[in-house]
Amino acid sequence: MHANVMRIDDVMDSHDRAPERDDGGLDPRTKLLLTLLSCFVVFTAPLSSFSLVFMGLFCILFIIERMPKLVFELLAVYVGIMCLAQFIIPVLPAQVGVMLAVICYGGVIFPCAVAAVYLVKTTSVGQFVAALRAIHIPNTLIVALTATLRFFPAIREDFSHVRDASRLRKPHGPQRRVDCIYVPLLLNVSSTAADLAASVTARGIDNPCQKTSWHRIGFSAGDAIVLAVALAIYAACIAWRVMT
Repeated sequence: MHANVMRIDDVMDSHDRAPERDDGGLDPRTKLLLTLLSCFVVFTAPLSSFSLVFMGLFCILFIIERMPKLVFELLAVYVGIMCLAQFIIPVLPAQVGVMLAVICYGGVIFPCAVAAVYLVKTTSVGQFVAALRAIHIPNTLIVALTATLRFFPAIREDFSHVRDASRLRKPHGPQRRVDCIYVPLLLNVSSTAADLAASVTARGIDNPCQKTSWHRIGFSAGDAIVLAVALAIYAACIAWRVMT
């Protein structure tokens, strides 16, 4: 049990090694507000130029964070969804088109997904928790979100280990794949959840005393500029919606 808890702590610590505030990144609260604004823009004027401009803003932020490869991947997915909606679905039978229309709806909310990806990729769990505490989110909600966010990196590592072990056994057929991959993974999921709960408790996250954070967060001139641009886009979106 002790070794498992230490393993989970290693996963949590490695996941926390993301760009910190003093590296010049945006404040996590700014990223949360940008995510909300992207949702407001999308649902105020779906599939409009304002959604594209907002998505372009996030592409610029990804490039500033030195993630150009991710920008190309996201743009490729968006172009693929738009090509599917404009050129493929209209020539397909109605039954097939209705099923694929669900995928096309992803193009409508894609700027929201880009904002969420930016938030997750550039914010460590520790920074996220510090931001939630700074805006006075209830501690019970913070504990639940922290355990959830730290659960998925641990499961991803377990899946990688199980997959590597299954390659050595070279399973053939669906039944052998279930036995060699999915059964061990499900067992690891339950074990990881219990170990993670013990690790979170050992860190004192549910202690009612006042918390401190290793991660320094704070607003800067970069936050002000990005928020001003985002608010200007949203204001123009609302003005266009009212006028039309």
